[in-house]
Amino acid sequence: KGSAEQAERVLLEMLQSGGNESTTGDDGYGLRLKPDAIAFTSTIHVWAQAVKKINKPKARFEAAERAERILQMMKELSVQWDEDDENRMHERNNEEEADTFQEDEDEPMNQTNKSESKQIDVNPFLPTVETYNAVLNAWAQSDCRDAVPRAEQLLHQMLDESQPDRSSFHTLMNAWARFGKYDPNSAQKAEELISIMYEMYHSRKYGDSIKPTAQTYSIAMNAWAKSKERGVGGENNDDVRTSNSNSKVANARRLLDTMLEKYEAGDKDMKPNIFAYTSVLSAAAYSLPNPFATKDDDDTNNDAFEIALRTFNEMKDDANNLRLVPDHFVYAIMLKVIRSHTEKNSDERRFFVETIFDDACENGQVSSLVIRDLREACPGVDFLSK
Repeated sequence: KGSAEQAERVLLEMLQSGGNESTTGDDGYGLRLKPDAIAFTSTIHVWAQAVKKINKPKARFEAAERAERILQMMKELSVQWDEDDENRMHERNNEEEADTFQEDEDEPMNQTNKSESKQIDVNPFLPTVETYNAVLNAWAQSDCRDAVPRAEQLLHQMLDESQPDRSSFHTLMNAWARFGKYDPNSAQKAEELISIMYEMYHSRKYGDSIKPTAQTYSIAMNAWAKSKERGVGGENNDDVRTSNSNSKVANARRLLDTMLEKYEAGDKDMKPNIFAYTSVLSAAAYSLPNPFATKDDDDTNNDAFEIALRTFNEMKDDANNLRLVPDHFVYAIMLKVIRSHTEKNSDERRFFVETIFDDACENGQVSSLVIRDLREACPGVDFLSK
């Protein structure tokens, strides 16, 4: 926080120096420092970084609010600049009229001066997309109750005043992913932003910079994985297009299937990465088994454990020709899945733990993380003894 306060203090000193004709720098050269959009945005970035290092929620909120206040200051200065622009243009017109009285031999030089005088000054205080995104990031990192509403409000301002890009939506989606402890519908709201991005993209007003990519879908999948839903769906769950008791896992897998369909249809920006597959596994690892499921159930496609096994095997066997190789984190999360969805001393748990761990050993993916989750999955030291 100290570095952010120092950065803001320097910014304010630059504003005072740039606005005072008589200001002389400490070096004696009389330099007048004029901040621009880069200076403002850099200061906001420092505040966003400070937010991540602050422990107390109230202090994080205040830091994010400081970042937004700098944006507001920037917007006010931008409006003032535009209001003064008419006076500047009037002064230039007077100068051009005076130039017409110069002698004929000065005409070439006068034409050059006229051309230069007609150049339009760029508003140095006009916030850029990066400026807005820096404030969005500050709110996303603050992880407090009011963070996402403030970030969402800011995105709506961008739609009115600026042009948001893919990063703008990704930042808000990541904020929704962290917001599950405050809003049980946070994952759904993160996913709804994809529809808005597609709507903007198909309007052809925003170009490819707004088009959803594999990263977009992966963030939405991560939001489902982090959602506080623990595997038991409600009765009114039509808006997430699934009513099964493992809907957070089914929704993550549904998004992965959508990515695969789009990629196979020729959209190379939709190639799933290992993070997408891991999000499905994480959703299963942190969900409870379906309490209403029975051994006689025929439909296992929506069962969290079955979805996780199918997803893992697809990646291990490269079923979709993506050339993805499970890493140690994938094996560790699969051990968590087994621990969450099998009985403690069952033969089923023993079989799957041995299968996953043997595969990790064979592929050189045994790490301290894998060993830790292996121990947690085994009820006793002799559990895997033959």
